[in-house]
Amino acid sequence: MINAYDILVNFKKIAYDFYEWDKDDEIKHIKKILCFKTNEKTIIDFLYNNVKLDLDFLKKIENKTEFFSDRKVGIIKYACVLYCNLECVCFLFDNNGFIIERSKLLFDEADDIISTGNNQKELNIEYSIISPIQKIGNYTRKEINDMNILLKYINNLYEKNKIDELKYLYYECFKKEEDSSEKFLLKFKESIKSGDFVVINKLNALLKLIKS
Repeated sequence: MINAYDILVNFKKIAYDFYEWDKDDEIKHIKKILCFKTNEKTIIDFLYNNVKLDLDFLKKIENKTEFFSDRKVGIIKYACVLYCNLECVCFLFDNNGFIIERSKLLFDEADDIISTGNNQKELNIEYSIISPIQKIGNYTRKEINDMNILLKYINNLYEKNKIDELKYLYYECFKKEEDSSEKFLLKFKESIKSGDFVVINKLNALLKLIKS
């Protein structure tokens, strides 16, 4: 293992690439953190599944991560960076060894860790996969956010029985008429969840007109 110093992380349930970080994200400035070289399969498993760590590994990283906080240094109880020749990711764990959140690193910081620790021996980490992380397809963070906002908006119209607005949006998006609010809801959900960006972009434009 090696230590990494002075890196930025953006802990989320899904590890976004640094170019998808948002200005409102709570970016942490890590002062010092342990980094372990492991195999690509382990990192992929940790990225895309709910995973529980072996508690022996948890003890190795306990209270070893320091971060800057209001001109002071705070401690993160369970966190580490895992890397291989192709990937480098920071993980945050709870007291029972479950992954709470993940963070990709800035490109140059990840590259520095991989290069510095290239000669380290791969560590075999014991863990159990609990379930896959639920994610809407292979979309960008902005696309997922737009889809979630639209789903909430359409559900809200349906729950408040705003049939006229649903009917208007439905006709503008699909160029046909329906009288059933259930059909409106089902068709919109199918289109949004399947990533039909003709409908998604049209809806976004219509909502901007409605709210302006």
